[in-house]
Amino acid sequence: MKKDKPEKTDKTHISIILDRTGSMESIMGDTIGVFNAFLKEQKAQPGEATLTLVQFDSQDPYEVIHRMKPIKEIPELDGRTYVPRASTPLLDAIGRGINDLGKQLSDIKKKDRPENCSGSNH
Repeated sequence: MKKDKPEKTDKTHISIILDRTGSMESIMGDTIGVFNAFLKEQKAQPGEATLTLVQFDSQDPYEVIHRMKPIKEIPELDGRTYVPRASTPLLDAIGRGINDLGKQLSDIKKKDRPENCSGSNH
């Protein structure tokens, strides 16, 4: 007897590395507005989505605000959650973000592997 496969759902992960250095102060309102508009648009999309948000500056070169959190649970940014300051360690934040995402995806693949991959359909 052949088992029915579970229905596949669309799953998306979005990683955002957000510059919050002092140079962003003059466009702080624009940055918040664009992020919030993007977030609203993504929440309206069908399927499942998660989001990782990292903010960086020289005081905290890789601050994870949200890690693989369901996008519907992500709050909008405001003047308390996005405060430009300090200087720019951009390349460090991007490199770490790529490594972090790779590890998270690897962990998901391990968790989703069937325990018995014998190839038998019995």
